[in-house]
Amino acid sequence: MLIGERPGLLTSESMSAYIALDARPDMSESDYTVVSNISRCGMPPVEAAAYIADLMEKLLHNYAKNM
Repeated sequence: MLIGERPGLLTSESMSAYIALDARPDMSESDYTVVSNISRCGMPPVEAAAYIADLMEKLLHNYAKNM
């Protein structure tokens, strides 16, 4: 599950991406990854997208390997 939401604290143009594998309602903060400050003043959106795509590929690869 990938959820992009919550404007960042520095600017209303900043976004965060929350990434969770096997998401469930009772997840704690340590169960998911956050990429924050996605904006032109922070991590550029294109760079954030590439980083998130790489992270998701690794998560899915490890998940498939452990099944």
